[in-house]
Amino acid sequence: MNRTLPIALVLVLSACFKGSPSVGTCSTDADCSPGSGSTCNVSLHVCAYACDHVCASDELCVNGSCSRKGPAIGLVTVTDNPAALSNGYYPRSDTVSVPVSVPVDFGDKVNVGDANLVINGGTLAATSKSVAGHVKTFLFQVPTTTAQAAGKETPISFKVVATDTLTTNEQTPLATLKIDDAPPVVTAVATIGGVTVNGVQWFQQSAAGDIEIQADIVDNGSGVDASSLQLLALGPQRLDHGTPTIISGNRWSFKVARTIAGVIADGEEKLLTFDVKAADHLGHSPTTLAHGKVGIDGKPPIVPALTITYPALGDGCDQTATSTAPTSVLCGHDGAHFWRRGDAADGSDVGSLSFVPTDSGSGIAAGSGACAIEGSSKGCTVGANYTITPNFSDATLSAPDVTTGGGKATVTVTVMDAVGNVSA
Repeated sequence: MNRTLPIALVLVLSACFKGSPSVGTCSTDADCSPGSGSTCNVSLHVCAYACDHVCASDELCVNGSCSRKGPAIGLVTVTDNPAALSNGYYPRSDTVSVPVSVPVDFGDKVNVGDANLVINGGTLAATSKSVAGHVKTFLFQVPTTTAQAAGKETPISFKVVATDTLTTNEQTPLATLKIDDAPPVVTAVATIGGVTVNGVQWFQQSAAGDIEIQADIVDNGSGVDASSLQLLALGPQRLDHGTPTIISGNRWSFKVARTIAGVIADGEEKLLTFDVKAADHLGHSPTTLAHGKVGIDGKPPIVPALTITYPALGDGCDQTATSTAPTSVLCGHDGAHFWRRGDAADGSDVGSLSFVPTDSGSGIAAGSGACAIEGSSKGCTVGANYTITPNFSDATLSAPDVTTGGGKATVTVTVMDAVGNVSA
């Protein structure tokens, strides 16, 4: 008899509590699950449940009965802009709103349940409501100017607040509002290849192929409209031709011809400054355009007539005036000719030839000066400041003087500009 008393006692005690006594052990009420509707029986150290069964996850045990916790907000749907190429983004305008549909299950409170949309600290009421069973669907029209700040394109989050006579629930949906009020951003404009002169890339006009110019063009809203992309010179005149292409990521490539009607004709040399024009699919364009420069050179340097510095009068005379060699006798150079034999042992003369080339395009290439004396095998070198020390000892002379043996020598000089155009 002693062995059966404890068992009978437990059965009597457990029968004093409704529901399952197995919802948790406890020492105080705080040990019982918050919101479960159970309290701690300190004698048995179990959480006693007030309802006759454990309520569902969306229910509460209230006054011995399971009741819904409150409005259940369903899947919120934002209707993106259906326009082609908009990427779902709406323009920010006083006349444009974004439709948002919110279904809410109010249970038996569907007739009194209501919902609002909260965005940027403001509350919007639904423009229409429809009911199907316990679900009431709210349609909101969110003004784009209320939702999005001027000049921005970041998707906007919002909150839905639903309430019935007892409880209020809220939800921040995964869906966002796509509103674009920002133009594309153009950076990193670069001319590919060429010769760098004072920070600008220069190209020979007569070379084959187009000139490539690249730029990073980014638009995180409706996207870059490829048909809007252009390189515009002052005027404005379009520099590039065709449709730019994406190289990778946001890097775009433009093609520029070396001769462009109305911009640079064949045989010209110009430094062209251009703007990069871009727009998104909603028509937004930057108010301040990114700039770039490119040089196209189709004109060789100009070489003027040679400056001739003859040896000074009397240079090379091997004696001074005496009674036997009076000053009336010409001795040395006459100041108007070079000697064929020259003054130096190698046949070079003490006089010089010089020239000052000019170029308004890519500029004279350093060390590009060259010269030749017709018929001479002695060589001809252009030195510093485009100065030549001539050697006519074996030069071909035109129309030689039968008395003196002298004549005219032909000297040719050339220089090259930075992109390879050689003077005539």
